Amino acid sequence: MLSFIIYILCLFQVVTFQDDVTWSSNNFIPFKEIFRYRLGSRLFLKNVLGNVLLFMPFGFFASYYLNVKKSYSIIILTMIASISIESVQMSIGRVFDVDDILLNISGGILGYMVYYFFKKLADKLPEFMKKEMFLNVISIIILLGVICLI
Repeated sequence: MLSFIIYILCLFQVVTFQDDVTWSSNNFIPFKEIFRYRLGSRLFLKNVLGNVLLFMPFGFFASYYLNVKKSYSIIILTMIASISIESVQMSIGRVFDVDDILLNISGGILGYMVYYFFKKLADKLPEFMKKEMFLNVISIIILLGVICLI
């Protein structure tokens, strides 16, 4: 639960942080911004991979806490959260980007897939790896890794 709270606080900071770039405008055309950057460039990594990685923990935590069995639930939850974030960004003077929504949904689905993989793997793990303390330490390490990447 602590990891989830830390993630939400970091997510709030990232989505409300004011960019220095003032020439950008809202983007309502799907894939316009995604294909704007050269594959592997710094801006590509920041925009595309950053948005995907930003929502992987959301997909994981939502799957865990809501005990989601179908991926379409995560798609809907991630879409609602992402549209909300983009709307807030537009209202505080940042830009609304439909590509961010698509990338965030991709991240939410990947987070669900990671959760599903670990859930299947859990039955085969030794007992010490199933203890809450061990899982808390691992989740904090993963969360810190994601935060450092963003």
